[in-house]
Amino acid sequence: MRAVLCVLATSALLQVAPPSADERERRARRIERAVGWLADTDPELRDAGRKQVLEFGREAIGEIEKKLEERGALILANTLREIDKPGETFVAARDLMEETLPKLDPVAADKYVLAKYAEAMVHAKKGNYQRGFDLSNALWHLEPKGTTADKVKALRTYCDRMITQTTLVEAKVIQDRPFCAVGDKLELTLRMKNVYKSAMSIKYADGDPLPPNQGMAVLEIEARVYDWHNTTTSFSRHEELHFETEIPIASGAQWEKKFELDTSAQVPDKEQIWVFTVNAWTHPLTMETDGRPVTRKVTFEPAVIKAVPPKYAGFLADPLASLDACMEKGTVHEVFLCSQLLEGDKKEQGLERLIQWLQKADNPKGREAASWILLRMTGERLGPDPRKWADWWQKRGKKPK
Repeated sequence: MRAVLCVLATSALLQVAPPSADERERRARRIERAVGWLADTDPELRDAGRKQVLEFGREAIGEIEKKLEERGALILANTLREIDKPGETFVAARDLMEETLPKLDPVAADKYVLAKYAEAMVHAKKGNYQRGFDLSNALWHLEPKGTTADKVKALRTYCDRMITQTTLVEAKVIQDRPFCAVGDKLELTLRMKNVYKSAMSIKYADGDPLPPNQGMAVLEIEARVYDWHNTTTSFSRHEELHFETEIPIASGAQWEKKFELDTSAQVPDKEQIWVFTVNAWTHPLTMETDGRPVTRKVTFEPAVIKAVPPKYAGFLADPLASLDACMEKGTVHEVFLCSQLLEGDKKEQGLERLIQWLQKADNPKGREAASWILLRMTGERLGPDPRKWADWWQKRGKKPK
């Protein structure tokens, strides 16, 4: 019986076909991509890379050593292996663990983090994104659960994106118009402009998990609506946009890929203005510049489109004139819709006219409605008292955003 089992096991092993050359090549590229993600500045990509590398196990060691050598760190890694052999201990580390630590004031620590966050913000506002990233990245690792952790993380992400946008690829989602009617299908464009000093080639992995010979960008589409009571309703969806596997872009040139946005999809309320925000990101296998491969996640500057209910589409021709007409003879809802379509100087003029409308209101409901509309336009919670809004209009030193 034992002999039969041995024969069956041997037969089963002989029937396992070795991986094909294409499969070995595809696996090698996946290992290369996963190791590249380990060196990325995006913590989510680093974590994804770490998980994939651990799945490959010792098969990934060669690629890790290659990446370390490219960064001039292989000698450091080998030296560390020699020092940190099993069985050896660090006396200094033991002494350190036994040391009594001084009591720290948590308020003082928060003040320090806040001061450094403010310093990073100043650098970011001045366009010194690398310094802003270095500071916010250090704070994020130092205090990942601090009181300002969310703000620090947001600043870190912003600076990281702007480093790519200003030194390698200026990436944007381009829209041909800021407004449309709900139900319209708009043509949008993904655009990547090479802002580097020389030509670059953006390359994507083919094979699993992407379709063969295709690059991919992920579109994250959020639709959000606010009524004049500031109640929010939103939904989001994800789509994939596929394109060529290699994109060569000369210095100063740009690549574009068009796609369609359907503003009727999943919109449950046809009486409000829906704000569509179209975000996009892509992660090439490499971005080669001057013969050197760079691994970067490219995040596109989003497009924002306001979709107006079809029966109010006439407001789009001249929102300010429509605001005047609705304040004269229309409904409060129509006044609110017109106010949401004002931009730039038109918004400034609309604010002044709405404050005057509030001052002329002869009943509490009218004043309450006007104050809610002004709140939605300015973010100021001054209530229905027209005197407060008049004072705010006179005293403010800059235009509302």
